[in-house]
Amino acid sequence: MTAFHWHPAAGSLTEFQTESTLPPGWTGTNYPADVHLTRDGRHLYGSNRGHHSLAVYALDHDGRMSQVEVPLCGGEWPRNFAIVPDQRFVLCANERSDNVVTFARDAGTGRLTPTGAVCEVPKPVCLCFAG
Repeated sequence: MTAFHWHPAAGSLTEFQTESTLPPGWTGTNYPADVHLTRDGRHLYGSNRGHHSLAVYALDHDGRMSQVEVPLCGGEWPRNFAIVPDQRFVLCANERSDNVVTFARDAGTGRLTPTGAVCEVPKPVCLCFAG
């Protein structure tokens, strides 16, 4: 996960931090896929295809990341995921296991807890909310 400072006058970015999306010590092939920021700007999430997980980061007032946890996503090959509009849950679309898994989101810590709700869906790759 790489963070950049945006320079609007120049229309440019400057990298200021890069952190792994994987837990310490894990080695293997991994392909990060999707990234979402909470509305309050306090937490950042990313999906890992290969490790089959969601990376969770806390952000400080300058936007610097610190990894909170990397929970397994309850399936294989998480492509897209979505933070529900009220920010209380995260839904993870696992393409290769044909399911969407629901996590409760702790607004204070950013941590994710599986709720046990799993929806079987063939090859889910994108989640969005209408209305």
